[in-house]
Amino acid sequence: MNRRIVIVAVLIAAGCGRIGGRGSVMPEKQFARVYAQLLTMGQRGRAEGWDSVRTHQAADSVLRGAGIGRDEYRATVEWLNEDVTRWTRVSEETVRILEERSAGRPAGP
Repeated sequence: MNRRIVIVAVLIAAGCGRIGGRGSVMPEKQFARVYAQLLTMGQRGRAEGWDSVRTHQAADSVLRGAGIGRDEYRATVEWLNEDVTRWTRVSEETVRILEERSAGRPAGP
């Protein structure tokens, strides 16, 4: 996967994540795994022409599958927004996960 696409997606999520959210902050590696799933889901949705309702349902499904809610996700994004080095670590971990998946290897913990 192109690293620029991931970086742009992270920046977009960072900007969107400033709104609302009172919840606990997820560990960075857990967030990276969830974020990688959301990026993959978003790419699939664009390829298949999902509407916004289907896209939101799929995102909610990813979050539920990870055992987290939107508030926790948003709180984590807000926490990441406070320090660019946090986003850098999460971005690098997300890229690693996506590269492993694209190579056919399961991403480890």
